[in-house]
Amino acid sequence: MPPNRCGSGPEIEGTFVNRVRHIVGVAVALLGRPDLWLATVSLGIRLVPNDWWRGLTPAKEYISYRGSAVYGMPLSEIPAVDFIRYLEWCKAFPGPIA
Repeated sequence: MPPNRCGSGPEIEGTFVNRVRHIVGVAVALLGRPDLWLATVSLGIRLVPNDWWRGLTPAKEYISYRGSAVYGMPLSEIPAVDFIRYLEWCKAFPGPIA
């Protein structure tokens, strides 16, 4: 693997900084879409597993599936505009995921 920009070793895909950048990009895109704020909260609630207190993480299997099945790449690499389209779809079809 090529060294990262600092030259201190291989760059790790999905690093914390990359995830934060992606989350900030999606948040900025959502700021301009108040009509999707409720859909975003609803999606967040729907992604929480039934036994959420056991792991305190979102449904990793679903998120991994969504990224690979729809885009063929990790969700952290998907443009914010595509996440906005997905939220529009979730808003149009409310209800449980499973």
